[in-house]
Amino acid sequence: MAPPTALLLLGLGAFVGGLAAADPARLTPTPCKLAGYEGEARCATFEVFENRETKSGRKIGLKLAVLPAKGPQAAPDPLFIVVGGPGQAALPTAKAFSEIFADALRERDIVIVDQRGAGGSNALNCPLPGNDEDPQSYLGDMLPVDSVRACLGKLDADPALYTTPIAIDDLDDVRAALGYDKINLYGGSYGSRAVLV
Repeated sequence: MAPPTALLLLGLGAFVGGLAAADPARLTPTPCKLAGYEGEARCATFEVFENRETKSGRKIGLKLAVLPAKGPQAAPDPLFIVVGGPGQAALPTAKAFSEIFADALRERDIVIVDQRGAGGSNALNCPLPGNDEDPQSYLGDMLPVDSVRACLGKLDADPALYTTPIAIDDLDDVRAALGYDKINLYGGSYGSRAVLV
């Protein structure tokens, strides 16, 4: 089954490391269960500095899962999935992407990472205005200044450090820590912009 055309697939291209630190820590995911996914999975948390430039202060644990290739030997270049939002949790999409990319999963590992600020990776959640009891309330200003300011004051994070280029540098560190030289990238919705970065 072909993925929707609104999504960007960069399956023939490869992302070569080298953007991040030269000697990242080696990461060995352990067996885990992912909600809704019945196949084999290995999970880990990979720590990165919130402030990548200073390499000091708070660290963020990036939640990730590897769906191992089902064939006898995995190709050296896995498929990394970058989901939408920005802000969508990636790990809950394991079942869907294992089905969409069933052919790829026969030969390659699929790697899914909750990027910084999403899912299990220090999610930056701000309640948006509107509620189901009053559907008309969804039609107003989507980001009211007062609500956004109030939310920013409650976040346990520096929002300036949760940008796409920084998240992609994190992804490169994950790539290196998992021992992959080159990777294939797939991005859906916002993820299609992120993989171009």
